[in-house]
Amino acid sequence: MSRNFMKDSDIPYVAVAGNPNSGKSTVFNALTGLRQKVANYAGVTVEKKVGVLHTDQPDPVYLIDLPGTYSLSPRSIDEEIAHDVLLGLLDDTPRPRVVVAVIDAATLERNLFFTSQLLSLGLPVVVALNMMDLAEAAGYEIDPEALSRVLGVPVIPLIASCGYGIEKLKKTILQQLQSPAPACEVIGLPEPVAGYIREIALFLSTHRLTPEESARGEALRLISSEKAHTHPRFAAQDKALPMLIGHARDELTKQGHAWWAIEAEMRYQWIESILPLVSVRKTIPPSISDRIDLLFTHRVYGPVCF
Repeated sequence: MSRNFMKDSDIPYVAVAGNPNSGKSTVFNALTGLRQKVANYAGVTVEKKVGVLHTDQPDPVYLIDLPGTYSLSPRSIDEEIAHDVLLGLLDDTPRPRVVVAVIDAATLERNLFFTSQLLSLGLPVVVALNMMDLAEAAGYEIDPEALSRVLGVPVIPLIASCGYGIEKLKKTILQQLQSPAPACEVIGLPEPVAGYIREIALFLSTHRLTPEESARGEALRLISSEKAHTHPRFAAQDKALPMLIGHARDELTKQGHAWWAIEAEMRYQWIESILPLVSVRKTIPPSISDRIDLLFTHRVYGPVCF
C-alpha cells in the first residue's frame, strides 16, 4: 500500500461504490457485461473486480467494483480498501476519475450518508438510483430531478436487474469523463467546528497525505473517528497530526460538542432536511395477504379463525 496518494492514470478508471445490498455489483455487471477480471488487492485477500465499460467507444474505460461499505471511516478491511481506492492510496490501483454512487432507492435515507461522504471527495459523482421498482412497491415516490438539484450531481433512476436506465448511466459516465464536474461537500459546518476542520485539512493537503480536494471531508472523519489517524500513511508524521486532532477534540469538548458524533450528526441533520424535498411516502392499500394476516393476528377474530 502507498503512503501518499497516487497520481491519475492515463487510462480512465471509474469506481462503483455503495452500501452492501444496494445492487452495486448488479450495476457493475450491467455496465461491463462479461468483460471482467477478478484478482485480489495487493497484500490482502479482498477481491478486486475490474471490468471494461461496455460501450461503442474505441478507448477503454475501466470500472472497479469496490467492496460494499456504509462509511468512509473504515471499520473493516473491506471498508479500508474502498476508502484507500477512492483517495488514491493504493500502489496497484489508480485513483478513479469518476465515482458511481449506487443507492438503494427503497432505503434512501440510510444510503444517503455514504453518498454524502462520496460527494466530499471532490471527484465527479454520478448517482445510480437503483431498485426504483422496489421503492415504488414500498410506497415511495422519489423525484430524481429534485435529488439531483439537492446533491448537485447527475442522478439516474435504475432498475439494474432488468437493464432499465443502464444506457443513460453509461452516457452520463462518459460525459463526466469528457467534461468533469467535481462534486462538492453538501453539509455545512458551524463554527468552531469548521475552523478546526480547515486547520486539519490544510495539514493533510500540505503534507500530501490526502488530495487537496478531499482534505475537508477527510479532516471531518479524522476528528470524528477515534482510530482514523492510525492509518499507515500517517506513520511518518510522528505526533504532529495526533496532537492537532487531540487539540481540536479537547476544545470541542470544552464547548459542549461530542467530537465522536460530529460527522454523523451533521450528515443526518442534512439528510433529514432534504428528504421531504425529494421523497414522499404514499399510502398503499393492503394486499390480500396483508388483510389475511391482519385477520389471523387479530386478538378476537384470530382465535375464532383458528
